Amino acid sequence: MARNGTKKATFLAAMMTCRHVKDAALQSGVGLRTAWRWLRDEVFQAELRHAQDEALGQATRLTVGSMADAIECLQAVMADQFAPPSARVAAARCVLEHGLKCTELRDLVERVEALERRQDEIAKAAY
Repeated sequence: MARNGTKKATFLAAMMTCRHVKDAALQSGVGLRTAWRWLRDEVFQAELRHAQDEALGQATRLTVGSMADAIECLQAVMADQFAPPSARVAAARCVLEHGLKCTELRDLVERVEALERRQDEIAKAAY
């Protein structure tokens, strides 16, 4: 049984790096039918989702950590009088587009949170 758990853990790790189930099965030494059976298992699905969430969280932290450097780079290109005009315009467009997206996302989050608070108030009043 312990060997099966080790195989599952190896397959789960392979699922995090392989593009296809077949490739993950081959990499981890698991039969394709077994791999698909495990993928239908709710516990395994939860473990895979947790691993994917952790990977996404790490990628998000790295991305957010690099944002200030990216903005400084774009600002430097925009201000560089010797940079080609197309590069300066592309940098400016990038700053504007992403600034607008951030603003839109922040506004949407605030609106959803307000709706959730209102829904909670309605639900509490109903009791």
